[in-house]
Amino acid sequence: VFAQAPALTINQNIATLTISATGSQPFTYQWYKNDRAITGATSNTLQVDISRETGIFYVVVSNSAGSARSEEFRIVIARVAPADTTITKRVSR
Repeated sequence: VFAQAPALTINQNIATLTISATGSQPFTYQWYKNDRAITGATSNTLQVDISRETGIFYVVVSNSAGSARSEEFRIVIARVAPADTTITKRVSR
């Protein structure tokens, strides 16, 4: 079995990771977050609410010939701090 890197699509706050595998079917899938299996995440897609979840995700794809681990996918929530604001007042003389 060969697992490619997960593809990413984003719709509002939901990131969908999709894996494609080649080899002899049927395939089984198990998604992981931070090296822990995600309960019930056993299809070729995983949806993540990126407004609440961060971490390192990957999937293990298996068939009768063995298993393959995908590349890792890191989801990070970036918060942007407000820029410093300087107000200058011109004084007429």
